[in-house]
Amino acid sequence: MKAVLIFLWRFSSLTTRGYRWSLSNKQPLASQRNGLHALSQIQGNSETPWMFDIVEDFPPPSRTDNLLHYLLSNQIFPTASRARRAIRYGEILVLSDDEEFDPHAISRPIDPPLKLSSGHSVHRVTRLPDRFYPVQITKYLYPPETTLLQNHEDWVVFQDDEMAVVHKPEGMTTIESTTTGTREDLQSLLPFILTPPTRTSKETVAVQRPRPIHRLDRGTSGLVLVGKTQSTLARLSALFANRQVHKTYTAVVFGHPRDGDDDDGGVSQKHTKKSSGVVDYPIDCKAAATKWRVLETNDRFSMVELNPETGRYHQLRRHLAYCLRAPIVGDPKYDLVGTGGSSNIVEEHKSYRRLGLHLCCHQLEFDHTFAATSLASHSSGPKYSYTISEATDDNQAGTKRMRVSLTSLPDKFFKLFQT
Repeated sequence: MKAVLIFLWRFSSLTTRGYRWSLSNKQPLASQRNGLHALSQIQGNSETPWMFDIVEDFPPPSRTDNLLHYLLSNQIFPTASRARRAIRYGEILVLSDDEEFDPHAISRPIDPPLKLSSGHSVHRVTRLPDRFYPVQITKYLYPPETTLLQNHEDWVVFQDDEMAVVHKPEGMTTIESTTTGTREDLQSLLPFILTPPTRTSKETVAVQRPRPIHRLDRGTSGLVLVGKTQSTLARLSALFANRQVHKTYTAVVFGHPRDGDDDDGGVSQKHTKKSSGVVDYPIDCKAAATKWRVLETNDRFSMVELNPETGRYHQLRRHLAYCLRAPIVGDPKYDLVGTGGSSNIVEEHKSYRRLGLHLCCHQLEFDHTFAATSLASHSSGPKYSYTISEATDDNQAGTKRMRVSLTSLPDKFFKLFQT
């Protein structure tokens, strides 16, 4: 009897957790008709590179019903877990009677508890084959809604069969959090904007999905290096570990950098204005160094170019705020450092947080091995540029020194110097 009660309690808790999971992972829905959530198609653009098609029409709901119960009662899926997975991956499309299917539209996901009525139609959809990673790899049918942040062609700066350089906008994390599952990160987006390797060998085995080699903070925009093969992931990761990838950032800071002039490299009480220098000060008990130089300045702000020689947590933000007394504009974590508690300065710094972090990684320089069969492509727009020259240490055939740059910084950087 005791064993039966324990089994029932565990089964009940599992069922409850599954139901709560579906509710806690709701995505914003575009419309509500008659109090019922409808799956909406949020982009209908013939230039969108992805196309979708209805592969099966299910019987229309005969009464008000729960979507999950409808799929199971009509024997569309054998188990509730399989039905939930199909819904989560976007295989199920629910349209209202006044909605038409758009093969170019990106649809928002729906929840298993969605209420259906006789005015809804239920369909199974698929993504048609394209030049990107197939559905078998992406699992999800639709790309994340973050693809709407900019033109899909503007995401990719350069790519070949082994690696890519992509442009991450501000407000996006580089890698998805394991707790949210919202797909609002760059890594979830990559299979929908990059092409898989056209040819691989034993030396260049393709990874299942392209992966970022390094990270940028959510508020930082700029260039991210991505690996497509196991060998490239290992090689580029080693370059970062050995500090052989040269990164250049630009930031807009409050005031003018003031470098401490004490002998031990720490932060002294006396600070003097400088136009360039090196901050060599440990972070979290680990060595950290940042080269910097002022590009432009006025009475309130300075535009600073930064070259981190190490990659510590929030290194640039902390070195600027604590060591140079020049916190980055829009930095909610460190922008009050050095204000001295002045209420006027505190309120002024806080007022710029709504503009976001003014920090951009605008250039990457690294050694890359170009395979003879590799097909390279890059953005044809005016936003990016790259150059290829002889490698600094050409120990491997086909290795070249590559420099990828943004040709312009975010507009908000310059607006602060126009006021």
